[in-house]
Amino acid sequence: MNSSSNPIVSLIIPSLKGCSLFRETWSCLLQSLSEIPFSTEVLVIDNGPEDGTEKFLGDHPFHSLRYLHYPEPLGFSKACNIGASK
Repeated sequence: MNSSSNPIVSLIIPSLKGCSLFRETWSCLLQSLSEIPFSTEVLVIDNGPEDGTEKFLGDHPFHSLRYLHYPEPLGFSKACNIGASK
């Protein structure tokens, strides 16, 4: 499915203590991604102390979710750059 006529769309989500936002928006996000006519992936760059994000995402899987956790806050730009490099 990943060809020049059907490229992949990568959604990079930097997160700092974002578990409550994932709880509120995850089903809507997945619904929106299902309507995109391209193959999609979601990269969550969780940076900072553990807040339950990893467990939440593990309990609510998406077929092409990649989760990276960094224990120290990276800042928005650095987290986005890490996601883009993956």
